[in-house]
Amino acid sequence: MTICFSYAIADDSLSESINHEKQSEDSSETGIEIGVLVTLGSDFRVFHRKSDSPWLFGVRYLDIKDDFVNESAVGLPSDESDKYYTKTSGLYFNYLFNHRYLDDGSYYLSGAIYNTTRKLECDSLSGSSESDSESATSVYFGGGYQGRWGNGLGYKIGLLVSPFVNFELNTSTCSEVDESDIDLNLSLIFAF
Repeated sequence: MTICFSYAIADDSLSESINHEKQSEDSSETGIEIGVLVTLGSDFRVFHRKSDSPWLFGVRYLDIKDDFVNESAVGLPSDESDKYYTKTSGLYFNYLFNHRYLDDGSYYLSGAIYNTTRKLECDSLSGSSESDSESATSVYFGGGYQGRWGNGLGYKIGLLVSPFVNFELNTSTCSEVDESDIDLNLSLIFAF
């Protein structure tokens, strides 16, 4: 009877060690993506994924200012006084095709629901500032590729498109018309 009892203890310690290995394999990863548009403002994504799942869920935040408006076309001096603001936030998901071997890279399909606000600010001929803004919430879809260099450091290249968004911004001296919206993702990944 002592032999059976000691066997039961050894069996319990073996099952505990197997359960511990399973729990460490079932870990999840959380991370942050820093996008290339951070040179114009804020361009971040925060994500979470279970290690055995092909699904990655995240939150997107973009707040940038661009001084690209062509002032000389309307007779104003080119002094960078005209500005185009974009603020985007919302939820996104990716489906990774090679989720078990991310070190080898993986193509992914992506979808999102974003709220986007655009604002155009221009100097008028009288010297005062005028602005116009619009907001829209829409569904985006697309895909891309992501890879890893090891130990949680990686990269992502992707594109999301929404043909349902229309922005028409007008002031007396400048205007901007967008008949769709694109969310470009060129970012570095830091996973924990």
